[in-house]
Amino acid sequence: TMWHQRRWWITAWSREQTIGSGQEAASATCWSAIARFCLQYGWAVVVVLGLLAVPAVVAVHSIRTSHTQQELMPRGSEPSEAYTDMVAGFGTGALFPYWLLIVPKDGVVESAAFFDRARILTRRAVALSGINASDITVDGVMLQDDRDVPYGIVHRVLHASPARCKTYANLVRRPLCDAVRTAWTRFTNGNASAGINATATRVSLALRMDPFSDEGMAWLDRMREALPRAVSESGGEDDVSLFGAALALNDTVSLVREFVPWMMAGTLAVIFALVALAFRSLVVPVRAVFTVSLSLALTYALTWAVYGLGALDALGWPAVGRYGGLNWASLVLSWPVGAGLGFDYDIFLIGRILEFR
Repeated sequence: TMWHQRRWWITAWSREQTIGSGQEAASATCWSAIARFCLQYGWAVVVVLGLLAVPAVVAVHSIRTSHTQQELMPRGSEPSEAYTDMVAGFGTGALFPYWLLIVPKDGVVESAAFFDRARILTRRAVALSGINASDITVDGVMLQDDRDVPYGIVHRVLHASPARCKTYANLVRRPLCDAVRTAWTRFTNGNASAGINATATRVSLALRMDPFSDEGMAWLDRMREALPRAVSESGGEDDVSLFGAALALNDTVSLVREFVPWMMAGTLAVIFALVALAFRSLVVPVRAVFTVSLSLALTYALTWAVYGLGALDALGWPAVGRYGGLNWASLVLSWPVGAGLGFDYDIFLIGRILEFR
């Protein structure tokens, strides 16, 4: 009918007016000028972006990541200052020591034979790990400050009467019984005062170096390789395990780092496939993957320049000062978020372009 035709004409005219006004508004923005420049000098833009990609990729490859506890704390905060004082006084290794758990096959810790085996095992493992004796503190029932503790003394003190303990204290001018029994309770799962026999012991390995540093992680790998040989040389009769908070975190970081390249490649592959199917084109996803990857690479490169190389140290602003390294989790977590946001807005842009066409 005439009414329907008029209604259709009014709707079409309104739509043309809306699109026309939108085009006029868009042409007045800086983005429109940038778009016209890119269309006019397309190959030059591609060459410039390609040249920027090379140093960006090199910079990203040289980024040094770390997982020290200091980087998780706000600069200048009380926890950060307290942690700094603790590290300066005792060392990071003292706060996060490694432990050797040694379980005798016969289940008897309180024996001269086990003391000798455990002492040989610990000393050989530390020596084979390639660390200097001055760079590690070893503590246990049979070793105190890297010095041998004879089994005979430990055995006598553990079962000494109060009168005998008093005699020992007068001889050495220190509460020997309390010290030995405290060490026994700390380094074994037994309790002499309660009559609980120990069936396992542990040895503390406190590094002078930072266990979360690259040097500390390298020592951990050498220590793991050294343990089987040390067990064999000590007689091979005991079960030995290496554990600790630093070990768990180092293993987590190492495992995540191995999968990061696969995560990035998988993310780009899935996005490439979805964009190709959505727009039915191979050029659109290639351009999208390249531009978003370049944007993230430039972001990481600038981040490393600021926090790793101190590009803005002259400003004297702690928030953008040199930090020596980036926390390992920041790159892992920022990649999927950055890629998601980048492709999200890229799809909006391509969709708008297709709409105007």
